[in-house]
Amino acid sequence: MIGGASHGGTIGRRSAAAAPPRAASRPEPSRIVSAGSDGAIGRRAWSGPPGRRLAFFAAAALAAAAAFLPLWGFRMSAPQYPGESLHLTVTARAIGGDVHEITTLQKYIGVRFPTRLPELHYLVPAILSLAAAFLVAGLLAGRRRGRYVAWGAFALSVLFFAASAAVLQKRLYDVGHDRDPHAPLRSMHDFTPPLVGPAKIGNFTVWSYPHAGAGLLIAAAGAVAWGLRARRERGPRSLDGARG
Repeated sequence: MIGGASHGGTIGRRSAAAAPPRAASRPEPSRIVSAGSDGAIGRRAWSGPPGRRLAFFAAAALAAAAAFLPLWGFRMSAPQYPGESLHLTVTARAIGGDVHEITTLQKYIGVRFPTRLPELHYLVPAILSLAAAFLVAGLLAGRRRGRYVAWGAFALSVLFFAASAAVLQKRLYDVGHDRDPHAPLRSMHDFTPPLVGPAKIGNFTVWSYPHAGAGLLIAAAGAVAWGLRARRERGPRSLDGARG
């Protein structure tokens, strides 16, 4: 009996010694977040797909609104008319403002005021096409194809700005060089008003500046550029993800 009891106790001790240690319980991966993760997640939410999508949608809205606003403006002033200025606005459809007054004045220096601008017929479709490209980029934000579409939309906006600036500068050049040789005032030399800024033309100072529509288009391109720079959203990493 004594030997049996001793033998049984020995077996019990050996079984306890041979049993493998229990693994420490691991917390759920979803609960493992780094310190300050709440602020990081908030920042990533703006720079991830939702933030990029919002930027592209805002760009589409800005570009669509620009199609119905003045794009460029001109202001003429002279010392003999203190406190008075003449204004021209270029929209996507026509030239508006003090057209009759400026046309009458320019006849004295032989300037042929452009009455037909065929390129304006393409402005509304071009601007709305940009808005559509920004909208598609927003719908595809977060996907690989969406990034390519976004870069293509941004490239189209840069091309649109470059082409528009070139056409407008060519028109301004023609205004100052394609003049009537039989005008009453022939002593004035040819001139080229700048795209942005002042120009001295006879007694008048002419200012050229981007109007509200151009400002909205620039803001739309800036929103797309921000969307392209934004990083993809990444959630908190777990131990499994860190080890895998």
